[in-house]
Amino acid sequence: MNAWATEKGKVYLVTPSEQVKLGSEFYIDIQVDNLPALYGVDLKLEFDAHKFELIDQNPRKEGVQIEHGNFFDNDNLFILHNSADAGTGTAAYVVSLVAPANEVEGSGRIARVKLKSTYQSGLAHFTIASAQFGTKTGQLKEFSLGPALLFDFKPEYRVPAQPQQGISFTTTILLFSLLVIAFIFIWFIRRGRNK
Repeated sequence: MNAWATEKGKVYLVTPSEQVKLGSEFYIDIQVDNLPALYGVDLKLEFDAHKFELIDQNPRKEGVQIEHGNFFDNDNLFILHNSADAGTGTAAYVVSLVAPANEVEGSGRIARVKLKSTYQSGLAHFTIASAQFGTKTGQLKEFSLGPALLFDFKPEYRVPAQPQQGISFTTTILLFSLLVIAFIFIWFIRRGRNK
């Protein structure tokens, strides 16, 4: 690996609200802005294990998985490590693109962490401990890290907004196919009545 290079760009956390009702589910996005061409990331997160309960996003795999984002090409993504340790309050997300994928650049979401508030009132931090990126040629890069989020958990707060669910490409094709079939069916019925 080549020497570290610190460049322009930012890695930061985003959430709908840092005031969370006890026992409610919420999410945190790990976002990036203005990144150059990259091929992978080694991301470490830290949180208060007594106040945050991570929600597994892939029950078929052992451990607690966090959700992939939209920055990297998920169809060509190799997962080296994706797990959280509730005991230590840490999570690691290490992924790399593989051929034939091209490097990606710009802005987007690296990952999404879905959580549930435990029933303990008070303040708790959620932070990016480190974020190291790699290029296709193996050069390592670091970017500025945004501040930690400071959550306040109380029973009188509202349940935070949930992420909007986008329609997948497969769902879009399925809906379009059903629409075409319905159109053809109606056309045949009308044609049969006109004879």
